[in-house]
Amino acid sequence: MEANPMEMDIYSANLKAAFEKPGCPVCRLRQEAETAYIHRLQHDYVNDGVTRLGFVRSQGLCADHAWLFQASEQLGWNDGLKTAIIYESVASQVLQSLSTHLRKHRQLAGAASVSVQTKKPGGLYGWLARQKAIVDRWSGKRPPMPSSVAHLLARLEPQAKCPICEAIQGTESLIVAKLANEVLDPRFAAAFRASDGLCFPHLRQVLACSPSEDAAYLLVQAAQEWLVALLDHLRGYLDKHRWEDRSLLDPQE
Repeated sequence: MEANPMEMDIYSANLKAAFEKPGCPVCRLRQEAETAYIHRLQHDYVNDGVTRLGFVRSQGLCADHAWLFQASEQLGWNDGLKTAIIYESVASQVLQSLSTHLRKHRQLAGAASVSVQTKKPGGLYGWLARQKAIVDRWSGKRPPMPSSVAHLLARLEPQAKCPICEAIQGTESLIVAKLANEVLDPRFAAAFRASDGLCFPHLRQVLACSPSEDAAYLLVQAAQEWLVALLDHLRGYLDKHRWEDRSLLDPQE
């Protein structure tokens, strides 16, 4: 996903604003992007054919975004119509696959019952077959998957990622790249170091995008400062839980 220079300037301004707020700035901007994208989907694209096809191909949303989508609609519209429209399309497609599988199974079972009279093999061969089945069951060995079941599983496999995950991951990548490329700017770096710092996953992502050794050094140095301050706070909090120091514990901590 590429962005034009104006978009990247917007990301820079958004990062500077996020530096002044609690928590990881990249997490905050990702959450804001999720909320805005879901609102735009619900407001403008629920009845769009291409959008609904994308939901069908992904078989709906991932668990986190499904709950967020529903909660957003309840909060914004006090209704569930938009969620119902999308998942009606998804459920219809899944139901069609299941119904096709059951119909073919019944057809094959009917043909087999007419043409073949099945019975357990007897004699030594039958005894060996039964012993092998017992050994396989106890060893956890699975029998070969029937081709019809494999075909059904292929039809039930999502053909695309969660649409919201895909969109937000692109936005997140641009935010991470902008932070990595701007961190050597003195004013940007000062605001960055005054922030609450990056969470570990986003620290790793930003380091992976570092354009130079100097940029990586500044990121590691800032992370070291945040961790020293965090550990000092955590150890002080732990110390206050000693019996003789419990009077020092602030209820707000």
